[in-house]
Amino acid sequence: MHDDRPLVEERLERALRQFIRPAQYAARVPLALSVWHAPGEPVPVAEALAETYEPFQAGSDWGKPWSTSWFRLEGQVPREWEGRHVEAVIDPGFTGRGRASRRRAWCTTPRGCP
Repeated sequence: MHDDRPLVEERLERALRQFIRPAQYAARVPLALSVWHAPGEPVPVAEALAETYEPFQAGSDWGKPWSTSWFRLEGQVPREWEGRHVEAVIDPGFTGRGRASRRRAWCTTPRGCP
C-alpha cells in the first residue's frame, strides 16, 4: 500500500493557505503597531501604558527569552462595517525554534482594562 500522506498533507495545507484562511477573515484593515520593551521584570499596566512606544513591523523578532514587551495597536473601523461583529486577529508568534519560541499575549483596553 502506498503512503500518500505527505502528498495529501501538502494539498490540505495549500487549500488552507489559498482558500480557507483568506475567506475566514475576508475584510481586513491594517493596524499601526508600536512596542515598548520593559526593562527587567513586568511592570504595572498603568506604567506600561504611560511609556513611549516605538514603531514596530509585524513579523519582526521581538523580545529576549522571558522578557516583557508591550504592544500598542491602532486602527480605524470602516464606516461600512457598522453593525457588524468586528475583531482584531493577532498572532503573537510561534517560531518553533528554541525555548523562547512561544509567545503569549494579554490584551487591555486603552484604559488598561482586560
